[in-house]
Amino acid sequence: MSSPRSPKPAEKQPASPTSNSPRRGLMIGAIVGGLVVIALVVALLASGGDDDGGEAQSPATTTAAGGGSGTTTPPATEAVAPAEQQPVTVQGNADLVPLEDEDDDAAVGVTPPVVDGYTFDGTPMRIAPGGTAKMVVFLAHWCPHCNREIPIILDWAEQGLVPEGLEIIGVATGTDDTAPNYPPSTWLEDLGWNYPTLADSPEFRAAAAYGVSGFPFFVIVGEDGTVLGRFSGEMELDRLDATVREALGA
Repeated sequence: MSSPRSPKPAEKQPASPTSNSPRRGLMIGAIVGGLVVIALVVALLASGGDDDGGEAQSPATTTAAGGGSGTTTPPATEAVAPAEQQPVTVQGNADLVPLEDEDDDAAVGVTPPVVDGYTFDGTPMRIAPGGTAKMVVFLAHWCPHCNREIPIILDWAEQGLVPEGLEIIGVATGTDDTAPNYPPSTWLEDLGWNYPTLADSPEFRAAAAYGVSGFPFFVIVGEDGTVLGRFSGEMELDRLDATVREALGA
């Protein structure tokens, strides 16, 4: 580092004209004021960048075993305690109308609402339309048709028949601690169900959002986020495969 230079003797310094003193004072004041303004702008920009960036963050992704990019987790949501039924919130579009006629379903072409909830272990989970094609399956532990349908879905997947890019999502709903096969978390595990599964609320809010009218209940949602078809009841493997592919146009 260079040493600072020694100041010249005072007698050799030219005296500044008296008339320039006010001007120099103004210039110094302007420079100081400008630096203060710059500092304030930098501070404001810095604080703005830290202001609740939750919406700008990309949600975390859980890869579904059936393919696709997986269900999404709200970035600002904390985990809750494990439970067989979990809080569910619904936002965005209105609930889908209950299914009455599979051949003339009023929900086809409609975008379902976003469902935020949790898995059995309390991990945040979101079911949101768009991004990937989805098959959302609503299952009840006491339903004999669900007990027979789950092995069929698993066999369908094991045979490699799931259309490419289709994401399979489960919703455990209709939970009743006095009914057979309770708790649903153990029931699904024993059956070998290995897809991301949302635990519905005691009011079955997720089921209401999708217009569930029976079990098992299938909702096919396209990449554009709209409902392509809804189906209720037990289906053999061939019918399941044909029904899903027809809905997807595959």
